[in-house]
Amino acid sequence: MNTLNLSWARYGCLAVCLTLLTLSLPTRSDEAVPPAAPVDVVDAVAAPAPKAAAAPVKGERPKVAVIPLRDQINDPMLYFIRRALKDAKADKVDMVVIDMDTPGGRVDHTEEIIAHIQELEDIPVYVFVNRDAISAGAIISIACDRIYMSPHGRIGAAAPIWMNQGGVAEMPPDVREKMLSIIRAMMRGLANENGYREDVAMAMVDDQVEVKIGDEVICDVGELLMMTAQEAVRIYPPMTNPILATAIVDDIDDLLAVLGMPNAEIIKIEPTGSEQLAKIITALAPLLMFVGMMGIYMELKTPGFGVPGIVGVVSISIYFFGHYVAGLAGIEDMALVIIGIALITLEILVIPGFGITGILGIFCLFGGLFMAMIPTLPDVTKMPDFMPEISLWPYIENALMNTSIAILLIAVGGYCLSRYLPNLPFLDHLILRRAARASDGYVAPNVEENSKLIGEIGMTLTPLRPSGIATINNRRVDVVSNGDFIDQDERVMVKRVQGARVVVIPVDANPEPAEPA
Repeated sequence: MNTLNLSWARYGCLAVCLTLLTLSLPTRSDEAVPPAAPVDVVDAVAAPAPKAAAAPVKGERPKVAVIPLRDQINDPMLYFIRRALKDAKADKVDMVVIDMDTPGGRVDHTEEIIAHIQELEDIPVYVFVNRDAISAGAIISIACDRIYMSPHGRIGAAAPIWMNQGGVAEMPPDVREKMLSIIRAMMRGLANENGYREDVAMAMVDDQVEVKIGDEVICDVGELLMMTAQEAVRIYPPMTNPILATAIVDDIDDLLAVLGMPNAEIIKIEPTGSEQLAKIITALAPLLMFVGMMGIYMELKTPGFGVPGIVGVVSISIYFFGHYVAGLAGIEDMALVIIGIALITLEILVIPGFGITGILGIFCLFGGLFMAMIPTLPDVTKMPDFMPEISLWPYIENALMNTSIAILLIAVGGYCLSRYLPNLPFLDHLILRRAARASDGYVAPNVEENSKLIGEIGMTLTPLRPSGIATINNRRVDVVSNGDFIDQDERVMVKRVQGARVVVIPVDANPEPAEPA
């Protein structure tokens, strides 16, 4: 499947919306998987030398980012690795060390993590197998420039398995061969790119590959290769280099000493609870969108700013927090939502009728919420040909499903609110249930009559602080002082009339001449 990078779409949507706002105010192609080529067992692999750490500026300590990859490679771990590698690149570190202890994880997560490692380009990435690099961990290790083992480290057993609710399930032969072909090609390419033996990498994923050096069989047919630290650093004649790992080290400090960087500045990037929280928030995306939209809708339909508006804003904020931590949402997505809410508010409160401003607001609002569920993936144009293309379709399908559920909930919720909101006891005081008739004393200000009051003298019926009521020419008039507080039963004169606003000043305060209407 061709990967679709949506960065241009995010900024394009934002630019189009801003342009329309100015005017409005007056693949998925399934590629055939090539069959796995036979593995030629060789004693050594001719491959490019691993990337060397960039020489630090004279007088400065080299910077090394240490990223722990521990436990299952699941959604929170993917969110963390996205953030960690992005932070390491932004900090311009000289080297990245992945401190690994994992039993494995999902294939799609593994492929994306490798793509993020590939995107670091000139920054060398080393892995310290600090106990286990099994399954997906072994594949990620082969994607790194060098492998270092702890004394009790283990690496290998990377064949794909099929998990269901009951645990490990038997994979249909055709599905297994398809998945195995993809992983074989990836392992073969990563091994050749990073200088590892192709047969060793292949034997980790395919039990039909034999690893034999000279007369010694390292891994026989029918077995998946699993190596201890001592086996991984062993040199088998006629080889001159270790079969897989560079060396055995006790810890990160020992690793840096072996690399000749004992004084390096270590930047530890640790996972936080926010990654776990992001998993929950992204799962609750439809509900958060529904609560946010309902809160904003109720706020626009009621006077002032109160609980519904606060609930709506908090829900949208939680939604974006979770998707931002997950590496999905960006600032441009938040900007789209803010613009959408502003346009809808403008349409409801300022512009009569419902037209392009409201339609554009709805488009921006749901467009921003939708785009916040789709990540910006690594640039596949820089990826080697052997790497599977990372598909955005799972993210797009998930975003479509969540948005559809949210729209359905909003439609049902909007109908229920419009039908039952007036009957809710605690909201009764917000609803105008009867017409305001003139016979009941509700009279709109008469601007023409008010303009005839300029220069007239009256008496305040209430204190003006600064607004209140006065009698002028035997009429009760809503008035406002010129900024001063005026007590009750004080003589006032109408100084000016501005539409329905009648401005008065005290008569005994040497008033200025009255202004014409």
